[in-house]
Amino acid sequence: MLKLTPEPDEVRGAGILAWWQGNGAVRVLECEAGALLMERPSGARSLVQMSLDGHDVDATGILCSVAAKLHGARSEPLPPLEPLGKLFAPLLESEWRDELVQAGRSFATDLLATQREFVPLHGDIQHHNVLDNGSGWLAIDPKGQFGERTYDFVNLFRNPLGSIGNNPLVFSRRMTQIAQCAVLDANRLSHWIVAFCALCLVWDYYPEGSLASDRELARMALEQFE
Repeated sequence: MLKLTPEPDEVRGAGILAWWQGNGAVRVLECEAGALLMERPSGARSLVQMSLDGHDVDATGILCSVAAKLHGARSEPLPPLEPLGKLFAPLLESEWRDELVQAGRSFATDLLATQREFVPLHGDIQHHNVLDNGSGWLAIDPKGQFGERTYDFVNLFRNPLGSIGNNPLVFSRRMTQIAQCAVLDANRLSHWIVAFCALCLVWDYYPEGSLASDRELARMALEQFE
């Protein structure tokens, strides 16, 4: 597969893909400025369909396993990555007095000041971005960020469709499963979810009806630990 784009996210993504060297992600064959040639997973299985068919527990487990590979330590120097502080800058700088935005800004400020377990982050681990290669599962389309490991599980909750992401029973089960499988602080994960949902509202570009509603997802995250 050949990808041609000068977008900063894609350039960073190409760099981290090459750094992973096929461990949990597609293998890069050639990489130059704005151009990426990579292997194309061609397996028949789909995490999206798995979740839609009632096997979201299995899909969530696979996503956690892939994330563990991507977050593993390597001896090679890291490529240029975007720190989470820069990613969340639009939220931190927003003066919007929306209740969710204010809550998310407060959480983001605290989370960024107390980050732990710094790792290279995929930035968009979810059902559409982990594909079957016939013998396993490989990540595609990383954003190339750096920061707290827990953040990398946020987008999983928003996918694969709003009808699943906004289901309270699915949300609660995913929270418990991910916290156990990835050995995370569930309370901290819920705060990252609220912060990211607030950031998405500030960005205001996600298509209606495709992903989980940011307001509904944030509400469930806030209620999880009342």
